[in-house]
Amino acid sequence: MKKTSIIIISIVLLIAIVIGIKMGVDKHMNNNEEAEMMEIVHSKEAEKVYKKTIMYNDPKAFTSEGVIYTYKIDDSSIEENPMGGIMVNLIINNDSDLVIDIILSKDSDRGELSDDAGGTSEKLERLLEKEGN
Repeated sequence: MKKTSIIIISIVLLIAIVIGIKMGVDKHMNNNEEAEMMEIVHSKEAEKVYKKTIMYNDPKAFTSEGVIYTYKIDDSSIEENPMGGIMVNLIINNDSDLVIDIILSKDSDRGELSDDAGGTSEKLERLLEKEGN
């Protein structure tokens, strides 16, 4: 009876240790992936993609004639896209209702970052239409 109890307790402890190690490794891997995504999203290469996407939506961006004057990356929006790439929101003109959604991914042919998909918020879309963009 006593021997059986010791074996059961040992097995339970071993399982708990294995689960704890697995959870620690998973957390470490997630932290590395998040750091890597942040590095990519804030890179000079990504900045070129953002500006290209902004200019596509507003050819007069960053001028007095355009709708879009500034943008900033919404760090809280950064996440991995299940279909591949990194999803990120750009907040336009410091107005959280003016947003461009971007999915950054590597072009398989050239190995460069590109904007695979995304869109604009309804409020930004209305402003762009109003200005004829």
